[in-house]
Amino acid sequence: MHRISESIRETVQAVNRDLDASVAQIATACFPNAQQIEDRFHVQQLVCEALQEIPVDLRKEAVTKKQRPGQNRSRTWRPLPGPSLREWGYQEGVTYKKSLPAVQGQEHLDRLTAGKGAILFREFSVLQNAYNRSMMFRGIYEYCETKGHAHEKLQEWYTKLETSLESLPSFETPMQKIKFMRQPS
Repeated sequence: MHRISESIRETVQAVNRDLDASVAQIATACFPNAQQIEDRFHVQQLVCEALQEIPVDLRKEAVTKKQRPGQNRSRTWRPLPGPSLREWGYQEGVTYKKSLPAVQGQEHLDRLTAGKGAILFREFSVLQNAYNRSMMFRGIYEYCETKGHAHEKLQEWYTKLETSLESLPSFETPMQKIKFMRQPS
């Protein structure tokens, strides 16, 4: 930052940054008068990661139900072949993480991915609910044209998410982090 004079750095009005606290400290030190704006990609990534946790948890639950008590406790370790949906039972295979449709809007999915999504959503309503919350959050960035409208939609997202946190616990951390980021410093 020594290449840019302090007087020029003080005139900077806004700085885009990621969510790392150390980056926030650096941005504050380098650009003391700038408003810090969290990068859209990193904020949406929080919600996408919460969505990606759900099929993994569903698969673990399905595998746990299938195993008998004490099974695999005394066996010696041996490497298992890579994942193959044909080798697993239906519940385990359908919830394999790679089976989850890309976290995109429905209009961007190809037929195969949309078909996988339809199976997942039919079998696991919690996954449909999580996907809807994720798309609702994404829609704030894509469709809101004013700050007021975006704040209104974000508040609506918080309200809907709070009513479904019992079935979507992985969304609690992103929700709290996003609320914390919105607080004035």
